[in-house]
Amino acid sequence: MNTLPYSFVNSIISIHGTKGNSWLNRLPAVLARIAAEWSIHLNEAYHCTAYSLIASGVGQGGREIVLKASMPGREFENQIAALRCYNGCGAVKVIQANTEDGLLLMEKVCHGTPLTRLATDTTDTQATSFAVTVMQKLWTDVPTKHTFPLVKTWLEDLTSKKQPLLEPDCPLPEWLVAEAVDLAGYLLATSSDPVLLHGDLHHDNILSCQHSGWIAIDPKGVIGEPAYETGAILRNLWADRNHVANPVEIIHRRVDQFAEELAIDKTRIRSWGIVQAVLAAIWCLEDNLDCLHQMVECAEILVKI
Repeated sequence: MNTLPYSFVNSIISIHGTKGNSWLNRLPAVLARIAAEWSIHLNEAYHCTAYSLIASGVGQGGREIVLKASMPGREFENQIAALRCYNGCGAVKVIQANTEDGLLLMEKVCHGTPLTRLATDTTDTQATSFAVTVMQKLWTDVPTKHTFPLVKTWLEDLTSKKQPLLEPDCPLPEWLVAEAVDLAGYLLATSSDPVLLHGDLHHDNILSCQHSGWIAIDPKGVIGEPAYETGAILRNLWADRNHVANPVEIIHRRVDQFAEELAIDKTRIRSWGIVQAVLAAIWCLEDNLDCLHQMVECAEILVKI
């Protein structure tokens, strides 16, 4: 394996501290060991996100594979559990996993082009329809026994941290935090029957597959009502901002399209979008990410719809 990119190393250490540094230091040896144990050959070329290292390669019988290395912990375990629940229906299929070392071996997605490529002014309607199709495949009954978090638990970050967020030097507008807290309470009290949700189903987590259409990767695995799932698509806009002339129009149309194609009340979709954008802004603050102002802008657009 090549030297790990600085941005990846810096992100892991920034979020996980000495524990993250320790995992990074042993990662090259772990990858070499697991390649032998699982009889896989990893390509030297790989890429990293802020949270994971991704390497493609070949497994037994010449099968094309992808190995993902992420910081071990509950979130990683939930991702594996969710993928196993989906069992290849609407999502990438798990081959093997090692939760102790943070390793996940999956089938390689044929073609593998992210839905982001379609999320422009002229093709966004089609991209949103593809996302709807994937959502409907993934929404499965809640397993009898599971360790997945509840949407309700995620939203505790809104109420438990409300006071610090209202301090004068906080970059989150006070009125927007208050709006999100009020909406979250209402949405939780009136939620429909829960299902297993992906939990982070934005365009980069939906890939085209030559044989299976569009499929999902990187689920969080969370239990909540279906309407919650639309929030990630609503706020996933700014990565391709140069291709989007009118973000207000795009977000407005996505809300309308989700309401029509999923038969979910438009106001509910809009409300979940506001709540999640504010929640995402909080997480940006915690992880020292540069997406805070984008999330605030998204929430403010949704408030005006």
